[in-house]
Amino acid sequence: MSDDDEDEWLRNFLEEEERLLTKGDELQKLSVIGSLPELLKYDQKGTVSKIIPKIQQELPNSSSEFNLAVSRMFNILIHMDIPVNLVPQILQGIDNRDPMISNAWMETLLAVIPLLKEQIVKNDILKCAIAKSQLSKAAYFRVSSCKILGEISVHKTMNPFEVKKDVLPLVQSLCQDCFFEVRAAMCRELPNVAQVVTMVLAQIPTEVSSKWYHTFKALAADPCYIVRRAVANRFSDIVRILGPSNKIVVIDFTKLLRDEDEEVLQALIPNVANIMELFTATNVLQREIPVQATLDIGRAMLKCQNEAFRTNNWRMKECLLMQWERLPNCFPSDFIHQHFSPVVLNATIYGKAKPVRSQAARTLLIILKYSLKENHRKWIREMIQTQLCNAPCCYSRQVYITLCTHAIDIFSWGYFKEYFYLPLLSLAEDQIAIVRLSMVKLCPILKQMLNLPADRALQLKLENILSKMEMMEADRDVIMMLKLKLKEMRTIRNIKSEVLVEDRRRADEEDRILKGRFAGIRIGPQIDSDLGRDTTDKQPTISVTKSAIPKQSSTSSSASKRAAAATVNHTPSLMPFLDQHFYTDAGVALPQDFGDSSYRDRDLKTPIRTSTEVTKLIESAENLTSWLDEISMADEAGRFQENIEARAIKLEEKDMIISVENINPAETLTENDIKALATTTTNMTDELKVNIQHVAEAAKELKPKMKRNSCYSQAGNGRQSAYMFQEI
Repeated sequence: MSDDDEDEWLRNFLEEEERLLTKGDELQKLSVIGSLPELLKYDQKGTVSKIIPKIQQELPNSSSEFNLAVSRMFNILIHMDIPVNLVPQILQGIDNRDPMISNAWMETLLAVIPLLKEQIVKNDILKCAIAKSQLSKAAYFRVSSCKILGEISVHKTMNPFEVKKDVLPLVQSLCQDCFFEVRAAMCRELPNVAQVVTMVLAQIPTEVSSKWYHTFKALAADPCYIVRRAVANRFSDIVRILGPSNKIVVIDFTKLLRDEDEEVLQALIPNVANIMELFTATNVLQREIPVQATLDIGRAMLKCQNEAFRTNNWRMKECLLMQWERLPNCFPSDFIHQHFSPVVLNATIYGKAKPVRSQAARTLLIILKYSLKENHRKWIREMIQTQLCNAPCCYSRQVYITLCTHAIDIFSWGYFKEYFYLPLLSLAEDQIAIVRLSMVKLCPILKQMLNLPADRALQLKLENILSKMEMMEADRDVIMMLKLKLKEMRTIRNIKSEVLVEDRRRADEEDRILKGRFAGIRIGPQIDSDLGRDTTDKQPTISVTKSAIPKQSSTSSSASKRAAAATVNHTPSLMPFLDQHFYTDAGVALPQDFGDSSYRDRDLKTPIRTSTEVTKLIESAENLTSWLDEISMADEAGRFQENIEARAIKLEEKDMIISVENINPAETLTENDIKALATTTTNMTDELKVNIQHVAEAAKELKPKMKRNSCYSQAGNGRQSAYMFQEI
């Protein structure tokens, strides 16, 4: 095709497009609008001179679909920098009575303001914003003015002094508007205005900056929750923009934390950690010593927690606990342990929603990791052991397994093996199948973290437990999972180099903190071998360092463990008066258990479960008398205790022969215990086997009467029992 023919074809095509815009139906008009970018490529001059003016002519009386399509197309055309001023049509569209059309044109205007020239912004856009901000206009127009002023304030051609002169008075007026929708809209644009105002704080009069702060303060305390919610949404931006001057908004931050409206807290809580770290960066908060801001924000934070946990919004509770992971970056260690550790522990133990308890467990580990005092760390570990791992409720024991998965991501493998490995293995003998199932899922990673030959004892312990489960497990789901994990452990691949590097980095970081060279909590990659645990929905790992904790040998005798437990230095039994005053000011009340001496001074030794003692009986059936010398059968909680020496009980030979008729073994032996005695005990006479069968039958008859809640283990029965067998 020759050039003349091509020009003729383009001319005819543009005429056809122009005809369709004038006499065509709705679909044909929308097709022409959609083809504008292509038309500009072929014939920009003809399109600008014929097609675009025709579109502008059709706009006032067109349909909603036509306006929406043209508003999107004008946005594209302005970004293409065509030589046409489309702003008048955009401003005209904003005044449309149809809210849908007006919103579409407003979005277009806000999107193109940064691309407009200085003359258009000052002569057209700013004048439009001033006109719409008048009190004589409807509230909807004043809301539009707020959005326009926010974009104008950060325009590249606007001088800060021009913003102070032309924009700031309008902003202050709109912040004091009688309609809460206008005040809330202006709050959303305050970070843009503050970004310019803070550049000239040193040059403008003091009364201007004071007036600006009082305006913001009034919005933060606005009687309408929608306005306060808007302030809460942008509060972190305000604190960041203020920089070294952000101390003036601390009191507003504490007021928002104490707000009783759920929506305000829901808007503020996701930004709490960022706000506090910004305060720390400007020395408003200090990590070494508590200052006045520490006390004020601490009280407000506890009040916020109290209000959040009164609601049914578990996502907000989880988010608040997630923000508390970064408390060690902002508060002193003693302050965190004294006021936040009991609260987080309480949420871990008594939280209702599973995600809340999981996040509380993770936050508790972060606090444990960064606690600087040995008695603080020991108290947290003891509470984890007694209130979760050895809890009578199976849900709490399940939370302990979840806590261990977080501990693998937070601590180095050495720390985990020292304080979490053996208690986790003990749950393989739990009476609830789901607890055993969850523990089995972690077996591959437990094997992978072992470093032979140093961890030979832990390896043997793990292999013995898995072998016992393989022989004696009765639950179908646990058996299937066990077979799957055993197969996975036999074909385990080598540890990736990056996993070892990350573990080494964590260990080095723990050593540096041990020497007092802590540089703050660091978000780092997870140690993830893709073994033994679900890797979906992972959270960023908080990498902190290990505190000064003396290592203990895993092969120490039971006597040495009892001696160590007897020398535990517990925290003071009663809460000091100043602490009570702190919580009273915060408006919260902690559970009495955490301040009760009986709660902290209770026996913290790990209870011995019945199934463990059955294993000992199987291994030493030939010497039953010596086995009885090591175990006391009369504990108030119905649990076996290794304290026969302390009680000074002397068992005579005649006392060791007790007939089954003297007690009711069906009340003391579980089905697994009876099965273990009947199938695996060696050197047993036929009479003794018959005796065991009678016990099993009696247990079956008694079982409907003794049916207990499956959420609780047999260790929590609380009845005194003793059982021995007499050979007939």
